[in-house]
Amino acid sequence: MLNDLGLALLVLLALATFLWIVDALFRWGLRRVRSRTARWRSIRVRVRRQYARRLRVAMVALLRVARAVIVLAAVAIFVPVELRLLPWTHNYAPIVQDYMLAPLRSLGNGFVKHLPNLLAILVIGFLAWVLMRIARAVFAEIGRGAIRISGFDQNWSPFTYKIAAFLIWICALLVAFPYVPGSESLAFRGVTIFLGALFSLSSTAVVSNVIAGVILTYTSAFRIGEVIKIGDTIGIATARRLLTTRLRTLKNEEVSIPNAVILNSHVTNFSTIARGEGLILHTTITIGYNAPWKQVHDLLLAAARSTPFVLERPAPFVLQTSLNDYHVSYQINVYTDKPREMLNLYSALHYNIQDQFNAAGVEIMSPGYASLRDGNESTIPSTHRTAEYQAPTFRVHTETN
Repeated sequence: MLNDLGLALLVLLALATFLWIVDALFRWGLRRVRSRTARWRSIRVRVRRQYARRLRVAMVALLRVARAVIVLAAVAIFVPVELRLLPWTHNYAPIVQDYMLAPLRSLGNGFVKHLPNLLAILVIGFLAWVLMRIARAVFAEIGRGAIRISGFDQNWSPFTYKIAAFLIWICALLVAFPYVPGSESLAFRGVTIFLGALFSLSSTAVVSNVIAGVILTYTSAFRIGEVIKIGDTIGIATARRLLTTRLRTLKNEEVSIPNAVILNSHVTNFSTIARGEGLILHTTITIGYNAPWKQVHDLLLAAARSTPFVLERPAPFVLQTSLNDYHVSYQINVYTDKPREMLNLYSALHYNIQDQFNAAGVEIMSPGYASLRDGNESTIPSTHRTAEYQAPTFRVHTETN
């Protein structure tokens, strides 16, 4: 019995030593992988850094799987041996061995049985990968303009490639599905039907956004980099995905809008016409009837001509949009080819209008209190008044009997 206990302890010690060696080799392999990939990542080439990162992830995963397989195999071998060495567990050794080796035998037999199907799946995957590479090269050439197709805008190529890649993989999955081991079993079919029903019930919004994204792409409502307005949001289109479109507002805010929302609302594009005829921006002021309209027109046009980002041709123009009770509404319209600068343009236009009207002595404030004007100072800043200016006195007329 002492000999058996000694051998059992020796086997247990050998197992512990073997597992320690496996763990040490695993940690050494991790250090080697990280050090080698760190050297590659230090090279400032984007493709090389991405390749190094992906290779490191794959190597680490491979080492973890190898360690797990070796540990399980060692335990499966050493445990029955340990049980056979002890008299009181000798009879249980064959039973435990069958329990531990039966799954391995089943996996081995299943692998050999389904090896042709696995090879067919690999061939289908390889063909799908080849088609993906061909589609990527073709659409990249279309995007660069090297290949031209009548009626096909080269800006559609990135999105069309995504659709083509999705269809290629869907077709590959449909062709490879019959070769999947266990695909003919009732359990597998039941799970597949359940997942399909769950996906169809929960993906209504997803499908609607995808379809909306496809429609928006091929209707050319806007392009990446253009200034657009969707609903109440004005910004630069930075990305268009299958589900959402991203805008960076003129205040540098990132806004994500679902494609279905965009399809159901109107889209205003500020950049399309700006590249040709010029975008018209306008602002409205109200001036009292006491100011001659020709003078107001001249002041507004002078303010527009001194504003940055305003085009000289076509020339700015003024519209009188309404005649109100106490004032006239004047709308100054200017052309620009810089829609991204519209905030700065509006700001400059407004302070130029103030400067022009103050210098000419024309008040911008609408005289809604004209009957009580005597006694009130002018709203023109004191820096633009003459030195002799005095506020008019409040006139009172008295009658004596």
